[in-house]
Amino acid sequence: MYRWCRPSWPPVDTVECAERFLAEQSAKLRPDQLEKVANRRAVLINPDGKFSDVDRARQRGFIWSAQRSDRMSIGKLVASPELRANLDAWLARFAAPGMCNPDDESPCVTGEPDREVASKDSRSHAQRQHDALNAEC
Repeated sequence: MYRWCRPSWPPVDTVECAERFLAEQSAKLRPDQLEKVANRRAVLINPDGKFSDVDRARQRGFIWSAQRSDRMSIGKLVASPELRANLDAWLARFAAPGMCNPDDESPCVTGEPDREVASKDSRSHAQRQHDALNAEC
């Protein structure tokens, strides 16, 4: 999935030309190179980077990559501004040091964790966010 997203306003012929160009380039370039070309083409079509709510809604989604041999999975989230704000607020609370720690005998999932528990929390920011999401599910 490429980052470029067509805003709803360009003329159809401009979009068709860009899509044809990118299809031709896809036969010649690696995926990482094609992504750069697609992003550059998007800037040429929409230099001010203006997108409507309809444009953003069209891009939203979540997908998993194939499960790795260690059974871990990588996901890609394209979040709307509203989802991003909601997740940021929720994670600020539940992914704070000392919260939702599966290594604790009694993980703190409500209220505030003890200062001692929070100070001993050695998980990374990303690990705390993962554990908060897992606790919620």
